[in-house]
Amino acid sequence: MSHVIELSDRAYEILSAFARQRGQSLEELLEALATQRVAERDSVTDPRYETFEEFFQGLGMSPDEIKAAQESAESDADV
Repeated sequence: MSHVIELSDRAYEILSAFARQRGQSLEELLEALATQRVAERDSVTDPRYETFEEFFQGLGMSPDEIKAAQESAESDADV
């Protein structure tokens, strides 16, 4: 079974860039991040994030990884 999710253009570009950096497809990245996050918690809750960066940190990305992914996405958008 598959599902469709909606992401902002910015979120899609950043996640895609991060996936490329890790040599993964976007689907593989999201699955890995979700699996990792669930494994780190006893239960999955409904967290709320103040900023875009906090959301990606909540997925396990470091500030340096977020910055690198943003820069990569911005450079890809210039093409």
